This record gives sequence, C-alpha cells and structure tokens, in this order.
Amino acid sequence: MPRVTTTAVLLFLAECKSIGDVILNIIFIKKMLYPIKLKITDLFVKPHYINIQKDKKIIIIDCFGITENDFSVNNENFEFVFDFKKVNNADYKRIVAFFGAPPKENLKQMSSLKLLQLSSVGTNGYEIQDIYYNNKLPIITNCSGVFSTPISEYVLGMMLLLSKYSISNYASKRLAISQQNDIQVLGSTVLILGLGDIGKKVALGCRAIGAEKIIAIKKNIDKGYEYADEIYSLENLSEVIQQADFIISTLPESKETKNIFDINLFKKMKSNAIFINVGRKTSVVEKDLIYAIKNKIISGAALDPSSDMIQTKKINRLITTGHTSYFSNQNKFRALQLFDYQIKCLYEQKFDLLKNKL
Repeated sequence: MPRVTTTAVLLFLAECKSIGDVILNIIFIKKMLYPIKLKITDLFVKPHYINIQKDKKIIIIDCFGITENDFSVNNENFEFVFDFKKVNNADYKRIVAFFGAPPKENLKQMSSLKLLQLSSVGTNGYEIQDIYYNNKLPIITNCSGVFSTPISEYVLGMMLLLSKYSISNYASKRLAISQQNDIQVLGSTVLILGLGDIGKKVALGCRAIGAEKIIAIKKNIDKGYEYADEIYSLENLSEVIQQADFIISTLPESKETKNIFDINLFKKMKSNAIFINVGRKTSVVEKDLIYAIKNKIISGAALDPSSDMIQTKKINRLITTGHTSYFSNQNKFRALQLFDYQIKCLYEQKFDLLKNKL
C-alpha cells in the first residue's frame, strides 16, 4: 500500500464540497493512514495555551513588542502574559488588567477587568460600555505622553521643510516655493490647536527655534499660559487664524472639530501659511485643502494621518506620511515607564492615582 503524506491528506480534504464529503473521506483516509500513524485529530491545529495557576489574577501586556525580558513581574498574586492569544478562553474571567488593544468581541468574557490601559491616545471605540461585561466600563487610560516627543519633532521638521526656500527647493521639485513665500521661523507666529501633551511639546519646540508669538486654541482658556502667549476658544478660530504663519492642529475627533478645516477657513489664512495636521484626519476637508494648495490660497501642508485617497495623489506642496509621525525607537521605553507606574497603582489598589484616565 502506498504511503500517504499529511500534505496529500489536507489537499484531498480541501477538495470536499460539503461536510458529508469530509466525513466520508475521513473514514476512507483513516483506513489508509496506519503506515504514517497519523491521528485524525492531528489534521487540526491546536493553539498553545499557557498554564496559569488558578489562584492568580491575570495581567495582559500585549503591545509595543514588550516581553517578559523587559518587565520585572515577580508577584505572587498576578500572572503576567505577553501574548493574549496564549490565554485559554476559560481564563478570560481572571483578567484584571489589559495593556494594549484587546479584541472587542472578547471583552464580554472579561468579567474581572478593572483596568484597560490602551496602547494609543485615542479611545478607538473602547469607550462604548455595551462591549463590556454587564455593560460596565472598566477604568480606561491612554498612552498620552508616549508619542508626544516624536510627533512634536515631526511638526518642527515639517515647519522647516515646507517654509524654507533654502530647504524646500533642494529637497524636491514638488516642494519648491518662491522666495517671497519663505518664512523666517525666528519671529514667526504659530497657532496650535489643542494644548494637550503633544501641543505643549510643539509649543516648547517652536519657542526653542525662535517663534515670537504662540497662540493656542483650547477648551479651558484660563490655563496654559506657560506654553502660549495668547489662548482662545474654538469659537475665535476664524479671527486668530489670520495672524498665523504656521497652523498646527492636534485636535481630537468630536462634533465640534469634524470638517472644521474647510475652504472657508483656508481662505482666512495667510497666502504663505503652512498647515500641519497631526490630530484626527476627520477635522480636515481634504478636497478643500487640495483646492487651497493648488490655487495658492495657502503655501503648503503636511498631513499625518490622512485618507488613502489623498495619499495616492502627488500634489505639489502637500506631504502625506501615512500615520507615521508617532514613530520612535524610544516609544517602548516611555511605555514601559508608564506601565510600570500603572501596575504599581494596580498592586496597591490606588486607582485614583492612575495616569491618563479618560
């Protein structure tokens, strides 16, 4: 009798058109398989689960490429797991903290979840209580502070790349500007929308390279004057935007910010103004921005993130970078510092001291 390989068996079963065919063929194949001693159960891949002591609570850390080699995890009450896929379904009920972005379809099974530490700044739908056990939200914290340094450096780089005749014209023909559109950063006016962690770092960087006036748009206009010379609410945007050489948006997504950067607002800007968006892409009406750049209503723009549509277009004086401004080799280090603090709060049940609560 000829020998039957595992590959041949799998290919044979793949041709089956119904479950009845599968059963009949398995019966037939089983009679032929004794030369290679293959069990029928071997045809199905079994996931490798971690054995976790039943008296231990589980903390998942599944983000930033963090492993057990990065973390000091000696605690008799908690089991740390660095790959969620290795946790058996039956153990989901013992997960008390999740660091990362858990599959939303599994959250109903996490009946003991106390803390969700997101690996992003945005909530991305995790703020909806219906997806959790008993429709009850855990404490949700974000990664504010982890990405602010690389994003602020990205902003400063784009300011110089797009505004300096001596840089733009030699970097790329597509970025070339006329001499009269050159902006001297020293003495310039910068408008920053959103004065959170990213906005503050952008303000400090702009001050360091010589910006004369920094204007901020934020909800609470009574705080933040250590970073900005003038602070206004969103209602004043159309007036103050006319002063700015650089307009930098770090705005989150909301009803108030959706499509706020439209053709009417672009027409309020200086003709040599540079617009940079590192906030939510929904704040920008992209077709209006393209029109504004092509018709020299503004000098240029950088978007991170942006839609797939605009990334495929090669438009002079427009840079799109595919949501990469947050990248840094140091993000993991900053995340570890944050996570270490959060876990200490968890150990000590001091939930009121957790950072970045939403």
